[in-house]
Amino acid sequence: MDVPTKLRLLSSINMKWNLLSEITDLENIIEASSKDVLIFKHSFRCSISSAVKKRLETSDLTNKFEVYLLDVVESRATSLWLAERVNITHESPQVLLIKQGKCFFHAAHFDITKEAILMAS
Repeated sequence: MDVPTKLRLLSSINMKWNLLSEITDLENIIEASSKDVLIFKHSFRCSISSAVKKRLETSDLTNKFEVYLLDVVESRATSLWLAERVNITHESPQVLLIKQGKCFFHAAHFDITKEAILMAS
C-alpha cells in the first residue's frame, strides 16, 4: 500500500494515528513520552484488525494517550522487536499501553475496547 493511501486510512474524525515503522522511533517513544502511549498493532489486510481500528476511532483517546499505529506486515521486524522489548506475545490486532518504558496493559482481537483501555489507565 502506498504512503498517501495509508495516511488517508490513518485519519478519522476523532483520532489521528501517528504511523510507526522504525525501531529507533519506537525506542524513543517508549522511553521519552510525557503521556501514556497507546500502540495499535494493525494489519491493513485483516478484517478483524480493520473492525477494531474503526471501533477505537469512535472515541478520542488522544486526550489521554499518544496514539500510534504499527503496520505489522510492512514493519514486521519492528513489531516483533516491540513484543520482545515489552515481554508480550506478538498478536495482531493488538493494543499495548506503555508508561515509563513498561507495558501496563495489552489486549488482542475483539478484547480491544475503548472501555478496557480507559479502565486500565
